[in-house]
Amino acid sequence: MRIFETIDVRKFEDESFLSDALANASNFRKKKYEAINNHLGKLQVIANTYLLDKCLKELGLHERDMEYIVEKNGKLRFANEPDVHFNLSHSKNMSLAVVSDEPVGCDIQFIDKVDEKLYDLVLSEEEKKYVVGASCTSPEERFYKLWAMKEAIIKKDGSGLRDRLTDVHDDNVYIEKIVLSDKEVTEKYIIAII
Repeated sequence: MRIFETIDVRKFEDESFLSDALANASNFRKKKYEAINNHLGKLQVIANTYLLDKCLKELGLHERDMEYIVEKNGKLRFANEPDVHFNLSHSKNMSLAVVSDEPVGCDIQFIDKVDEKLYDLVLSEEEKKYVVGASCTSPEERFYKLWAMKEAIIKKDGSGLRDRLTDVHDDNVYIEKIVLSDKEVTEKYIIAII
């Protein structure tokens, strides 16, 4: 079982939406929200909390009832629901939450310009060929697909950044592109879940 949800964090600029999300949040997540000093960061944290609660509700659970344990590598888990695993991510105006019955990792990346110096730090030789090769998608989109895949893998096993990101790869990662559009701006994101 794997449940995931995404949301545009700007929805939480609506005071009633924000207050409802905070009212249903655990003390752990409320403290995290209150500790953030910038507007976008606060929106991202409460959006992740809201999404986590939404996913948990499908299992008959509520985020506000969760007791968190921070493992030595910084990965969070539920003390009172050890068989429920979760992972959270955010990038610019989007947040992502995943809940699963097995260890899970996820990442979301805003598709933006890429400093090509990152290629050598992140990509294997085969991946570099894929990114710069001819395709109907942009090199940036192909790069962020790989970046999000690598982040999701690392977050799943809780290992943190590895010495060689170039060696991190798994073809079993779920990848999806999400497009946010309003009258003024279109934003593209890649999500990865494993």
